[in-house]
Amino acid sequence: MSSSQFMTHALVGFVLAIVAQLSVWTLKVFVPPLLVYETTFCLLALFYLLYLISQSRHRSGSLIVLSAWLVICLVCWGWNDTFALVLGLTGLVSFTRFLFFHRRWLAFCADILLSITALALAVATLAHTQQISLAVWCFFIVQALFLFIPGQKGLARNGALGNTSDEAFDKARVRAEQSLLAIMRRS
Repeated sequence: MSSSQFMTHALVGFVLAIVAQLSVWTLKVFVPPLLVYETTFCLLALFYLLYLISQSRHRSGSLIVLSAWLVICLVCWGWNDTFALVLGLTGLVSFTRFLFFHRRWLAFCADILLSITALALAVATLAHTQQISLAVWCFFIVQALFLFIPGQKGLARNGALGNTSDEAFDKARVRAEQSLLAIMRRS
């Protein structure tokens, strides 16, 4: 993958870090203190999942991903378990990338390891700096490295990640139909 795609994902991470800080400041006024971070994490995950879905040509799994996001958020809000929420949403991000961007299970396993590393780095950053925005940015910078995991599906025409095998199949089908028409005209 190109460094411009990495920079785009890093910029998305930076924007999400700003959103996280603004969300915490705003939600402290309206939401009980125990739910501020849980709500912020759910919003960040939703925005990032929507970004990942928008980068893919395939929309077939979008409803499943968004439904899983809703279930994870509601269950963890009900249990008031921030740790389970963060783990569930991080796993959902890896599953979404597998669904839309990776070809192989080995790439999915590497993505899971990358997500665990990103989560560990974010927790360490939060513990040392007490800054949610810096922790979120570190998390998404490491998450942007998924672009360099081997086994990615090809690029779509607009530069977003997607599966090009459908395009190749469509081109081959059109060529075959044209060849058949040419043969039928000659006979």
